[in-house]
Amino acid sequence: MTNKEQEYNKYLSKVVENLDISDTMRDKAVSSYTAVGEWLGDCADDTSIKISPQGSFYLGTVIKPLTDDDDYDIDLVCLLEDKHNASENEIKNLVGDYLKKHGKYANMLDKDKPEGKRCWTLHYDEFHMDILPCVPKEKAYIEPYFTDIRLTHKVAPNVYISKYSNPYKYHKWFEEQMKVKLFEVKKSFSIRNQVDISDVPLYKVKTPLQQAIQLLKRHRDINV
Repeated sequence: MTNKEQEYNKYLSKVVENLDISDTMRDKAVSSYTAVGEWLGDCADDTSIKISPQGSFYLGTVIKPLTDDDDYDIDLVCLLEDKHNASENEIKNLVGDYLKKHGKYANMLDKDKPEGKRCWTLHYDEFHMDILPCVPKEKAYIEPYFTDIRLTHKVAPNVYISKYSNPYKYHKWFEEQMKVKLFEVKKSFSIRNQVDISDVPLYKVKTPLQQAIQLLKRHRDINV
C-alpha cells in the first residue's frame, strides 16, 4: 500500500468512526429489545418466543441518522417457535396484542397507523424498533439446519399473505464474505476486552466490508 493509499485509508476509517452508532446508543438498543423480548415471552403461555436482531444493527452496518429529524432503525425478528400452523392473521396480531397489553409499549405504537405491512413499530426517543412476527417455515426452527421463517405481508385491512425469509442464513453468509478479516478483528477485540472470541458479536467489530457499506449508505442518504 502506498503512502497516499494509507492516508486515504486513515481518512475513510475516521469518517466511518463518526458515522457509527455509539456504544451508549447500541447498549440502549440492546437493553430495549431484550426487555421487549422478555415481555413477549412472559405473555406467551402456549408458545416459546425467540427475539433476535436482524438488518444493519445485527450486521454492524448501522449508521447515524443524517439529520435530527431522523432516528435509528432497529429491526427485530419475533419468532413464535410453536406456531408453525398458525394463520397469517394469527401470526401478525398475536404479537400486536401482546404489545398492546403493556402500558408503555401500547403508547409507543403509532396512533394513526399502529400496524405496518410486516412489522409492529415501537417509537423510542432516538430510535424506532420494527418487530417482525414470524413462525418457522418447517415444523421446527433449529439452528443452523432449519432456519427459514414464514412472515406475513398485509395487502389490505385484515388480509395477509405469507412471505419467506432467512435472516440467520443471510447473517452467516455475510460473515463468510469477510471470514479472514473478521477473525482478525474479533481476536483483537477479545484480547482487548478479555472475552472469549466466540462471544464477540458481529456488531461489536468492524471489517473493511462493514465500513464500505456504511460509507455507501451515507452516500445514498446525501444523494438520493
